Amino acid sequence: SSSRATKKQLQSMRLLYLTYYASLGALMPYLPVYFHSLGHPGSSIGLLGAVKPLTTFLVAPVWGILSDRSNNQLSILQLTFVSSLIFQLLVGMNSSLNYLIATVFAAAVLNAPVKSLVDALILSKLTSEEDRHQFGRMRLWGQLGFGAGSSLVGSLLSAFPADSNTW
Repeated sequence: SSSRATKKQLQSMRLLYLTYYASLGALMPYLPVYFHSLGHPGSSIGLLGAVKPLTTFLVAPVWGILSDRSNNQLSILQLTFVSSLIFQLLVGMNSSLNYLIATVFAAAVLNAPVKSLVDALILSKLTSEEDRHQFGRMRLWGQLGFGAGSSLVGSLLSAFPADSNTW
């Protein structure tokens, strides 16, 4: 039987899920509002909203194959997470539709494997029979993070409404 994860490892796993999903919750629900504030019509906002799920659907299997063949999932996770974060930050640098499509697409390509690789990393640490049942509880921390992130940003946006000159 494998050794159990330490209390510190379990806390780190919870924190990883909490913060990663909080960042998604803080960003994803508000991107359409941001795109609207830039003056884009609904059809463009819909197109921008479709880029990430379509790209992830098409690209995630390729990342899975690369990750499995490289046998270095942690390095791929670090590379894709940091590079997708950079592209996500670049979304705010220009308001043209073509620029937004390109940066949202690049961020989506690079972010496509992150959730699966985080799950695989966590599962690789939950090796003992006693720990295997912890995975669902770990994922729950992600859902709590998403709710907290979106609620916090929503509250801040309500408390400090942007005028038309902010963006």
